[in-house]
This record gives sequence, C-alpha cells and structure tokens, in this order.
Amino acid sequence: MTHATLLDTLKLHSMKREMTLLVTSNMEGYEKLLSKNVKDRFYVRASFTSQSYGPRLLCFQKGDVLLVTDTCPEGRPGYWYAMKVTSDGHSTEGGYVPIEPIQQDLQSEVCQKSQTLALKSRTTAQSFKYGAFKFYQPINLVKATAPRPVILLGALEMEIRRCLVDLGSSGNLKFSYCPKRTAMSPLSAMEMENKVEVMEGEGHVSYSTCEAVEELMNKGYHCILSVSPEQLARKQVNKLQPMVLLLECKAVKTIRSIMASANISLVRETMHLERVKELKTQYGSMFNGTIQLSPTMGMTLHSVCKAISTHQDDVMWEDCPYDPLM
Repeated sequence: MTHATLLDTLKLHSMKREMTLLVTSNMEGYEKLLSKNVKDRFYVRASFTSQSYGPRLLCFQKGDVLLVTDTCPEGRPGYWYAMKVTSDGHSTEGGYVPIEPIQQDLQSEVCQKSQTLALKSRTTAQSFKYGAFKFYQPINLVKATAPRPVILLGALEMEIRRCLVDLGSSGNLKFSYCPKRTAMSPLSAMEMENKVEVMEGEGHVSYSTCEAVEELMNKGYHCILSVSPEQLARKQVNKLQPMVLLLECKAVKTIRSIMASANISLVRETMHLERVKELKTQYGSMFNGTIQLSPTMGMTLHSVCKAISTHQDDVMWEDCPYDPLM
C-alpha cells in the first residue's frame, strides 16, 4: 500500500496484527507547498447517497457534484468539507462528507439494490486500491469555447434535424450535418476510437470522425449529430461535449399539425409519443434539456434554436485523469 491516507493507516492499526510501516517525508516539498498558499479545492461526483446522520454533515445524493475545500477539516480524518454544486456551477450549502459510506449509508444502498454480497466484496477488494477516491469520481469543470454539437432525440427527431440543417442559420447560430464516410467492412475497436454517428447498412458502415466534427465547430457551426441513445455513453461522443435535447410532444394532434405545416407524410403518429416515453424512462438523466413541440414546424424550430442558445453556456464536467490530492 502506497500513498496511504491517515484513515488507511488507522484501519491497519485496528487490525491488531504485527506489521511494519515505512513512513517517508518530504519536508522540502511540504515547505514549498506551504509557500504557495495552496489550499484543497477540487470537484468530485459522488458514487453513493449519504444521509445527514450527525451535526454539520452534508446530505447528498448519488451523482451530485461536490466542491471539496478541505480534506482534513479541523483535523478530523475520514471526512472532507465540501459544498454542493448546482447545474450552473455555483456552490451552495456545505458541510462534512465522509470519504466512504458510513454504516447506515451502506445498509440503505444494500436494501435498495439487494446486492449485499456484491457490495461487500466490492468494498473489501477496492478499499486500498483506490484510496480516498473509491467512492468519489474526480471531475473538472469545463466551459465550451466553440459551438457545441447538438443531438436531438424524441418526437419527429429526423424531420426536425433535417429542417434545422435546411434552415442553415438563425441569428448568430449556424447548423450543419457532419460529412459522412463509408467503410465496406466492419470497423475494428481501434478504428472506432475517433468515430461518431456509426451506422451499419447492408454490406457497409457509414460514420463521421471526431476531427470532422471539431473542424465544423471551429468554423462556428453547431454540428447536428444523428446519434442513437445507446451511443450517448461512448467516450468518442462525450469528448465532443454535445448538448442532448429531448423533443417532447404530448398529443397526436400536435404531431399532425407539425407534419401538415411542413408537408411531411408520416404513418403511426403515436409511435413518436411512445418513443418519447421510452427515452425519458431509459435515458432521462442524459438530457441537458427538454423542448416542447409547437403546432407548426416554424414555431418548433424557433424553440429548438432558443434551447440551443440557452444550453451553449451550460457548465460541463469531464472525468479528471489524475488524483487531485497527489
């Protein structure tokens, strides 16, 4: 075990077994750190839910973003001081958070998932492997510096994408599809590394490259991506930092009205309503926002453009590739 925290050392001591600990120090590095007046300050996403079981403890849900400002508040090992972070990046209430679930949290999670054995084995096996970040994912706050790609899913998604690209621009917004390429054989895992919009056809595979999307972004275009909900979790898609918007409609008559205004012929209008319900149930957490369709295509495109303009400046989070405490 290397880079042990004080809490890890106390755990070893509690085992009441004979052992030898090799402790090294770096006073020169410590003095240098103090001279810079560097303080704890990093973001994490919680991987568990914690209730407030004591005074000054912060209650948070699994998936919440926290800003950690002290990794040993008042000299208390095993706790951080952190503040909740809202969707727009602002810090709110703060308090102590345990660096791993306390017994009540573990029992609550076991009851919810009915995976007692899996949870116990996971906790035991990873205790010393991941240290303080066993139950928190370090993340970085990022903001877009170019027009973000747009993924529209839901009712009339294909028709609205096409009409948006045909529109070309609205105010200071510009839209474009990404150029497609074709391969005559299935792509290997290595070949998929920089591919998005991958679609398999009869005897061929069509795709776009991340470089082509980024080129359009650098030219000031919002690239309209045709990505299935199953592909939203792919790292190739996530690294482009797209905004994912749900096209919602609650009545068949609205679908028919939009179709009539845009001279679109469709069958099974109810299919679009069913798709919206499925998307909300299975992928609801992946959407940045929801757009309610209006009675005409023109009004709907206006709502889409307004949503794109609004979500362009949303705060985004990316996984931190290093341990912020090291």
